[in-house]
Amino acid sequence: MVEINNSSGSSARVDGNHSNGANTVLLDDSSVFPSTGTIVFRDSLSELQELTYTVNNTGGNLISGTSSSWTGTGRLLDSTYVYEMSYPAAGSTTFSEVKIV
Repeated sequence: MVEINNSSGSSARVDGNHSNGANTVLLDDSSVFPSTGTIVFRDSLSELQELTYTVNNTGGNLISGTSSSWTGTGRLLDSTYVYEMSYPAAGSTTFSEVKIV
């Protein structure tokens, strides 16, 4: 089981496959995420990825500026859920399981 500190974050599915190091990620609905932030997901090799993005183009459902935060060699596969990285209020701990479909 993968536990990610994701108490109040949003989620969206990925549209299409994205290579490791991709600077832009296409989502089914990027409007659920803030204008800048961090998304988390398990890649094609089941490694945890935390990608910081600098632009959210909600009209095109694209988040951009992610290329420098990739690790390893796994890819981001079509229909994978990505989650907004968020933190619980001080003094509380909340976890939710990442779903990979």
